[in-house]
Amino acid sequence: MTFIETILGVALLGLLASAVSPNLVALHESRLKRTFRAETRLCALLARETSIRTGVETLLILDDAQNTFRVVQETSEEGETEFKRLALRSGTTTLAASIGGVDTEGSEWRQTFYPDGTADGGALTLGEGKESFSLVIEPTSGAARIEEGTAQDPTQTRWEAGNLETRL
Repeated sequence: MTFIETILGVALLGLLASAVSPNLVALHESRLKRTFRAETRLCALLARETSIRTGVETLLILDDAQNTFRVVQETSEEGETEFKRLALRSGTTTLAASIGGVDTEGSEWRQTFYPDGTADGGALTLGEGKESFSLVIEPTSGAARIEEGTAQDPTQTRWEAGNLETRL
């Protein structure tokens, strides 16, 4: 193999590497976003399960000062007990927030989960660059889900036919 063939081989490998590396970076970023969204939902599920298991109201709090989600219980005997802390991703912003059908500031957003499995209900929309997603908490079941974009507060949804039909 000549020196020129070796240089051409190295140059070809460099071209291939430069074509593949942006895709790898985008793939890694996409995985980080999906992981953060899943962990956000898991915080809500942990708050619900902790409340049911301990019989004490448990809070999921968006703490703007520390840029985190926190799962805590507040009792008069023990004060505040923290079960989980999830740091928000860099560049994450609060776009919309509601609790029990009432719009609120992101810094005031908190969900209370009750020992019977219910919650206040509400939605929190977070922005990550050009994309956004919403954490939606159902009030009657305390179930949490992630939706792409801005979600409607589940306490404001109403079955449309219910407005049209009267049942006996």
